Amino acid sequence: MQRNSRRLLVVPVAIVVVGGALVGGAALADIGPFAATADGAPETSGSPSPQPSDPGTATTAPAATTTTAPAAPTAPETSAAPTPPAGKPVDVLLSYAGWDAGRGVVEAAASVAGVVESGGVCTMTLTSGSSTFETTQDALADASTTQCGALTYPGAQLGSGRWDVTVSYRSATSSGASVATAVEVPAR
Repeated sequence: MQRNSRRLLVVPVAIVVVGGALVGGAALADIGPFAATADGAPETSGSPSPQPSDPGTATTAPAATTTTAPAAPTAPETSAAPTPPAGKPVDVLLSYAGWDAGRGVVEAAASVAGVVESGGVCTMTLTSGSSTFETTQDALADASTTQCGALTYPGAQLGSGRWDVTVSYRSATSSGASVATAVEVPAR
């Protein structure tokens, strides 16, 4: 029985180590969500991001869509996860969403349960009132899941206050979205 217990412990540890190596390698290589412009700031765009027509195509720069808000609501609003496109429904598990004060970014990490495939795209959506911001990156297959890795969005482009964060996944065969999680962005 002790051998099975060790095996059960080794598998999650191996997944964490491989995931950390992938994220760390992307950070060291200055690619994906870790890419920076010549001045060292994350690459961003203030224009809406077009939805790729090819499910294997992804944009890596965050994009913003802002509309004017009607009068403030009288009761707190709940946010639903974005509606993913058709495909086999999958569960997107948000393992972390929060404010990284050291880097000044909202960060989220997620995995896609029961799916091991390449070619999918993960999208982090931040919503506050009528403001919506998105950033996307390619998902990575690992031993037992598909990983979205660490998705980040620069806090300098967000207003302070509560932001609802969701991560969605889309591939040629699968799609799904996480439950929304509230993240508090401090005034700067």
